[in-house]
Amino acid sequence: MTGKPGLDSYSRELLQCVLQGSLSCVVVLEALYDNNLEVADFQIVMANQAALDMARMPSDRIIGTRMSVLFPGMIQGDVFQRMKTTLQTGRPDYFEWQHTYYYQKRVGWFETSTTAFQQFVIVTFVDVTEKKSRELLLTEVLNTSLTGIFAARAVRGADGTLTDFELTLANEALGGLMGTRGEGLVGLSLLSIFPTIREFNTWKYYVLALETGQPQRFEQYCPYEGGEAWFDVSLRTWGDGVVANFIDISAAKQAGLRIQQTADLLRSVLDGSQSAIIGFDAVRDESGQVVNFRYIVQNAVNRQRIGRSDEELIGHTMLEFFPSVKEYGLFERYVRVVDTGVPERFELKYNHDRLNGWYDVTVVKRNDGIVLTLLDKTESHRAEEQREALLEELRRSNENLEQFAYIASHDLQEPLRKIQSFAEVLTHEFAPELSFQAADMITRMQRSADRMQTLIRDLLTFSRLATQKEPFRPVNLNTLLQDVLIDLETAIQDKNAEILLLSLPEVKGDALQVRLLFQNLLSNALKFSRTDVRPQITVTARVVPAIETEITTLQNLKETYHAITVADNGIGFNEKYRERIFLAFHRLHNRSQYPGTGIGLAIVRKVVDNHRGSITVRSEIGVGSAFTVYLPVK
Repeated sequence: MTGKPGLDSYSRELLQCVLQGSLSCVVVLEALYDNNLEVADFQIVMANQAALDMARMPSDRIIGTRMSVLFPGMIQGDVFQRMKTTLQTGRPDYFEWQHTYYYQKRVGWFETSTTAFQQFVIVTFVDVTEKKSRELLLTEVLNTSLTGIFAARAVRGADGTLTDFELTLANEALGGLMGTRGEGLVGLSLLSIFPTIREFNTWKYYVLALETGQPQRFEQYCPYEGGEAWFDVSLRTWGDGVVANFIDISAAKQAGLRIQQTADLLRSVLDGSQSAIIGFDAVRDESGQVVNFRYIVQNAVNRQRIGRSDEELIGHTMLEFFPSVKEYGLFERYVRVVDTGVPERFELKYNHDRLNGWYDVTVVKRNDGIVLTLLDKTESHRAEEQREALLEELRRSNENLEQFAYIASHDLQEPLRKIQSFAEVLTHEFAPELSFQAADMITRMQRSADRMQTLIRDLLTFSRLATQKEPFRPVNLNTLLQDVLIDLETAIQDKNAEILLLSLPEVKGDALQVRLLFQNLLSNALKFSRTDVRPQITVTARVVPAIETEITTLQNLKETYHAITVADNGIGFNEKYRERIFLAFHRLHNRSQYPGTGIGLAIVRKVVDNHRGSITVRSEIGVGSAFTVYLPVK
């Protein structure tokens, strides 16, 4: 024992004799006071060899050194406060405290006692870290266990007969099973916790365990209000008592049932899929590289696709049955999905290994393997190829028909002109010689020739809409419609019609086609006017989103359109004919009452289609019609 002056020589020698062989660490600390006579620190004045060994410091570094210098963390801690209290009250203290060894970076536990002597505090402490660690470890193990655990001592009657058990320890898992804290079960009797164990004949296992010393394992059924539970219980003797492990197998049984139900559902889903679905585990070499894939599951579609049962397939490898996946680069893709975890989807044509067709392939990582989904697109690809062939054939047919219509219409005009010319000669030069009946027939022939010429001219116009297309340019509708009104001036005057144009926009298009469009719409409105009211025709425009049009494809949902409406107060028509009126040569009225070729609205529809737009009509008999043309703003 070493020290510095502060105690007299005799006392120091006496202490050295008493404490020299002590296995406990003993330190004597002298109180240091501040200006307010409050204990501000302690100075070590004496320490035995056990304390020096534990601190791993020489005595000249410890003796005479303040506590705040050697152990700065303690000066604000509970140990310092307890030492002050011992000094102030004179009452000894006993406690456990925790300390971190800075040189070992580990935590130590100490059982400590403090005693006051004058202005000194004698501190005695023993390192109980190993004991404490075992206790903490046991508590931690018990409380982190998913198994309910308790220890119970036997409760016996006066004659020594086993009557019950009293719980002396219970972990949190058991408390959770009982709906309480584990410590809340300590002190309770086993029969109060499980009152039915006698009724269901499981009490005998507790008796057998205690009487024979042999471990027991059984299932314990515990009904309760509103439900029931099953426990897997194992017992071992511990002195005159038992240690029991409880596992609630109710959830396990239900989970097992759910797992089976899920497996059955998954199998139903897999087998109900129209796609082939296959699961693989990766096969790796010694270096960890994926060298193959092993079948672990397949669905009904795949069984049918490759003609192999589960027994023939499961456990075998991909390259065993489909070596060509390497040639197609598929194997490399599959390995990449396993290594990166990034799914891949692609389409390919496969013509090897007994398979021939187009497939939509999806590859997804599953643990150390993949799930492969193959949707057979062979029929749809064949249908697409047939559709493309039919479209090409139709395109050529339409081109031929358009060319034929143009040539036929053009060539028919020459004989018509001759018919008209001969009819005029007969009328002017031979009129006196002609009978009334002959003159009437010539007049009818001229009218028919005129109608034929108008029809041919309209057919030429219609065919040119498909064959002669000019680049789109800005078209000012106000200017264009003023020109159209000049062309229709005679018809407007004959009908005494009132036509109102309200601030029309500039659109992009083929000016000649746009002119034809509005010329036909205005002519139509003039033609089908009522005789009892003055014709009124209004042309208005507004900008609308695509959703308000009939052109709601995914490509144009963000576009906007000019909605240009030509409204009249004419005779109107039944709206069930809304689509029919746009077909060539389809008429709703007698030619003698409303002359025309029946091509005008077909021309309108064709122009609108050429400009990526649409047209709708609303009409009511005796009230009028309103045609709305939608043309893209951009």
